[in-house]
Amino acid sequence: MDRFKFNNIVIISIVLFTLLTAIYYHQTQENAIENAKSKINELLLNYKAFRNYVSVIQKEEIYKLQDNGIIGKEYFNPILLSSTFSSRTSNNLYNQLKAANGEKPVHIKFASGNARNPLNDATEKELKLLEQFNKNEIDEFTEIITNEENEKMLYYVVPTKRTTQKCMKCHSEPNLAPKQLIEMYGDKRGFHETVGSIRAILSTHYPLSKDLAKANKTFYILTLITLFIFVVLLVIIYKFMKKLNKSYKTLDDKVSLRTKELSDEKEYIKKILDVNPSMIVVMNNGKIINANKQFYNFFHIKNDEEFENNKSLLEDSFLDFEKEPFPSNKKINDKIWYDYLVETQEEIHNVSIDFNNTINFFIISGTSLNKKGDIVITLQNITDQIEKDKLLFEQTKLASMGEMIGNIAHQWRQPLSIISTSATGMLVQKQYDLLSDEQFEKSCNSIDENAQYLSKTIDDFRNFIKGDREKVNFNLYEHIDIFLQLIDSSVKTYHIEVIKEVNKNIYLDGYTNELVQCFINIFNNAKDVLKNINENERLFFIKAEKKAENIIIQLSDSGGGIPSSILPRIFEPYFTTKHQSQGTGIGLHMTYNMVVDGMNGKLDASNVEYEYNGKKYKGAEFKITLPMIIK
Repeated sequence: MDRFKFNNIVIISIVLFTLLTAIYYHQTQENAIENAKSKINELLLNYKAFRNYVSVIQKEEIYKLQDNGIIGKEYFNPILLSSTFSSRTSNNLYNQLKAANGEKPVHIKFASGNARNPLNDATEKELKLLEQFNKNEIDEFTEIITNEENEKMLYYVVPTKRTTQKCMKCHSEPNLAPKQLIEMYGDKRGFHETVGSIRAILSTHYPLSKDLAKANKTFYILTLITLFIFVVLLVIIYKFMKKLNKSYKTLDDKVSLRTKELSDEKEYIKKILDVNPSMIVVMNNGKIINANKQFYNFFHIKNDEEFENNKSLLEDSFLDFEKEPFPSNKKINDKIWYDYLVETQEEIHNVSIDFNNTINFFIISGTSLNKKGDIVITLQNITDQIEKDKLLFEQTKLASMGEMIGNIAHQWRQPLSIISTSATGMLVQKQYDLLSDEQFEKSCNSIDENAQYLSKTIDDFRNFIKGDREKVNFNLYEHIDIFLQLIDSSVKTYHIEVIKEVNKNIYLDGYTNELVQCFINIFNNAKDVLKNINENERLFFIKAEKKAENIIIQLSDSGGGIPSSILPRIFEPYFTTKHQSQGTGIGLHMTYNMVVDGMNGKLDASNVEYEYNGKKYKGAEFKITLPMIIK
């Protein structure tokens, strides 16, 4: 079959079908509007007829009664003499009847720029339309609008008839109008009109829901019928073209054409794979059957013949898989490693490869290619990124060390003073024969306790800066205390109140130094904000609790929060709002990497509002979620 020609027919059919449906929709909508206008005009005819009855017949009868002295000349009652009042009342009664039948109201407004009754005051839009009617620029006005209930309405406006001499009795000068009219409405509104002008318009708000529903139903029916006709025609054309092509297409031609297509597709795919910066291999039953250029370059494979002799080279070079030594049976969680990758393809996996005494680190993923067992393995080299992250981590740690040394100096002052005072006191007491055994023992114990405190401070600092990445089981409460000791100087210098709510029985298998570094980075950011606000409002909270198999650690402050415009970017490398002399923008980035990549956890930042000691505060909150056993 000539696929190109048939595709053209399909495209033309789709275009024609789309065009027809557009015409159907436009026409049915237009019909709905015209139908609504017809109903409105019918209603307006009755409305105008009622107005004419009041103006022409009922008024004349009242005037005759006045002329015959039965009714006083100054008598006026809008119920009998105002066509506008009577028509509006009639429209209200009409809508009450519609409401009783569960139907939407149709509001008709007599709108004037010089209305006697404020209910008839024209809006700014209605005043412009009234001006256009008086200038004979338009005969009617139609607009689709949406009301407060989000319903479509037809806004339809027509003019009233032009004023005549008879209208002047009540609308020319106040002194000519009935006194009771003046008493009822005053002498300011509704007067000074001229003969021949259009003094008002009739604006109608008509609900379109029923009319549009009928129009849409018609549209859907027409669309379905047209779709059915097009599908039938396309099937007939397809079968006809198929039979026609069979008469001059031979099997050899088809095989030749398909072979060329497959060859072109294969070459096309190979070019795409070769320009990909990642290593990509296709495996079947543990053997590599195809690979891209990056694979050849990494393993120094020169040609296809050399490739054929190294089909197990990839898995033979694995050093670690998921940060654990690659097992000799090549199984991960009781699955062959490539089957494991396919089953967990939504997750991120890491592998290290040792080739020519050089270790490289990769993100590895696997996807099933077909039912024949072919699997695509992709390896993205992240060695350079890991080295950069290590460098960033060291920079962050060095940046913290200066402040830590200041903290130690601050923490040592009081113990050293106690040791010095105790030793000097004993010497003086000894010289004057006043040193008792009890006082001697008390002073020695005090010196020993403070010396132990100094020693522990040194140990905490040494453990923090030595940089060993060793996974240990540790008590979270104790290491939060270590963190608080390391920042004690900053806390006291800047008068920050630290509120700790931590379960004492939480234990983790993980990396203590990195977790403490994360706490310090978050605290340093909070400190830079807190030091600029009122001393009595400088709060820093640290909370920790166990939920299911995770540990939730929340660190928050009262600094007012992070601007929403920069909140999504705070974990980006080198992103900072501080002056370059105050911040490098790597602290929170490294914190994110250490939590997410280094501890398989989650780090979220948000702004929170809370109450503490009866006062409301707002600040930033960093939420660290860690598994109890960090891989």
